[in-house]
Amino acid sequence: MSWKIAVIFATILLLASCKSDYTSYVETERKSGEQYDSLLFTLKLGMSKKQYFDSCWQLNREQIIAQGDGSGNARYDIKPDSTEDKTKAITLLFKGEFDVNNVMYRMDLDYMYTSWSIWNKALQSDSLILKVKEMIMEDYGGNPWLKVDLKDVKVDTYVKIDGNRHMMMYPKDNMKVMVRIEEIEYRYGDQKNLIPIIR
Repeated sequence: MSWKIAVIFATILLLASCKSDYTSYVETERKSGEQYDSLLFTLKLGMSKKQYFDSCWQLNREQIIAQGDGSGNARYDIKPDSTEDKTKAITLLFKGEFDVNNVMYRMDLDYMYTSWSIWNKALQSDSLILKVKEMIMEDYGGNPWLKVDLKDVKVDTYVKIDGNRHMMMYPKDNMKVMVRIEEIEYRYGDQKNLIPIIR
């Protein structure tokens, strides 16, 4: 067996293993019956569109969040603690997505360093994604992130699944890190055809 064939064979085995790990991860969590609906603040998967906007209005009134970038997003400024570099403040833009019954099944979150600039390598998304991984583990606990390889996607992508709550994270561009949190049954269950899965 030539070295080229050996490399190809090893690559196929590695990809099959990753797929198997991810498939097993999904199946195990779906079968667990555990329910996790918490997102941010008082926002939860399964709440109605009215409840979502009422909650956002109240959070805005309390000056916890503000209007985002004009595309329906809300903005939350995450300040670094006293031990961190002040330039590492993070801006979070988030937006709920609703099904045909006006029930929230997904939330998209965009994280970026507030002081981001194209020339500052320390504030790029490849650095930020490591910070976001830690933040989400601190806030949500549960299962660790699993790195997955997706077809035709050339950026590092991570998945974290806890019961019914599916999280996917990847660099959206050199500024933003995208985290998509959704009800797993909308992605893999009987209702998957009702909602287009957009990456």
